[in-house]
This record gives sequence, structure tokens and C-alpha cells, in this order.
Amino acid sequence: VYLLKENKKSKEFQKTLMDNEQNPEKKRNSEILYAKYCEFEIILNMIGFVDIAALDLFTIMRNLLKARSEWDRRFYAREACMNLYELTNDILEMLGDDKDENHVKRGVNPIVIVINDVNLSLLQNEVRAQFNEFKGEIGAKGRNYSEVRNISVAHKDHDFQTQYDSINKVSWGEVVEDFREFMNMFYYLRLFNKSLTSHYSMKYHQDVKPVLEFVKNYGRKS
Repeated sequence: VYLLKENKKSKEFQKTLMDNEQNPEKKRNSEILYAKYCEFEIILNMIGFVDIAALDLFTIMRNLLKARSEWDRRFYAREACMNLYELTNDILEMLGDDKDENHVKRGVNPIVIVINDVNLSLLQNEVRAQFNEFKGEIGAKGRNYSEVRNISVAHKDHDFQTQYDSINKVSWGEVVEDFREFMNMFYYLRLFNKSLTSHYSMKYHQDVKPVLEFVKNYGRKS
């Protein structure tokens, strides 16, 4: 609920920018205020993204472990394959690539925050290294999660035999093993998010909360 409220505040900023489009001075002031909010919004976005991802994975694994038939197990295993594959890439993208190791991105949004704290940067690098290692291990073990995703989950191959072979290759026991390893990495990702939030919370209360009130009143006066 808190994250949804903050997202609503972000939209208020954007509306203020549009309302002030015709007044260059007001527009410039609004853009400065909105820029202050963007950094904290990126942190909130990552926290929300990670929480939804964890809920999805736990739901899939619960259904997998409770499944009674082999087909049910393979169905949920395929869903897990796709989520593990997609989430690994998404999280690495949000954490920034190796060339911009001190950047955290808001999804595919080019807006980034720059981490100047040494300990946070080290933790970020460690988390990213774990996800990169996991991605490499999945390939080395021959899991072919991207193939499963492309042939029998996100897309359905029109060739029956290709699709059936892809489904038949999935080992739900291996998927459970990979899930456990993935959730261990999630612990460190959540630790990073918590540390990042603590680092920026003081800045948020000093800069952003007064800004939100100012924008609110500013819009009324204009």
C-alpha cells in the first residue's frame, strides 16, 4: 500500500510538470523538485519489484510441491523456469552492468541513482556477482531455461514434437534445487535494498517530503 501511495505521488509530480508547461520558470522549478524525488522512487520500485517476484516464486513452488500428477509438476516447473530466467536478467539490469557498477536503474528506465557509499557499492557488486554466477551455472548445468521459456511457456512452438520434447526435458527436482539457490541470493538482494533505503531515507525526509508539500501547495496557488 505504501509503495502504491508513493507511485501516486510520482504521478502528482508529473501532472504538475504538464500543468506548468506554459510557464518556463514554474516548469524549471517543478523539474528540479521532481528530480529530487526520482532517486527515492527508483529504490521504492526495486523493493516492490523484488517483493512481487518473491511472492510469485513462492506461489509457483508451493503449487509445484503440492502437485499430485507428473503433468502438474512439469507445468509448475515450466512456470518456475521462465520466472527464474526472466528475474535473473531483470535484476541484473536493475543493478546496473559491470561498466556502471555504482548505478541502480529503475527497470528499463534510463534514470539511475549513483551510489557514493563504499559499503553499499561493495554489497551491490557482491549481489550482482551472485546473480551473474547463478546465470552462468544454470547454463553450465544445461538447464536451458531460455529454451523452455521460448518453446513451451511464454511462447508455444507450433511443432508438437519440439514442444513435447522441451516439456519432457524439465526436471522439477532440479527446478526446486535452483529455486532454493535463487532465494538464498534474494536474501542478499533484500539486504541491499534495506541498506539502500536506510541510506536514502534521511535524504528523503530532508528533501523530498517538504518538496511534496510544496508541489501540492504550489499547484493550488498557480
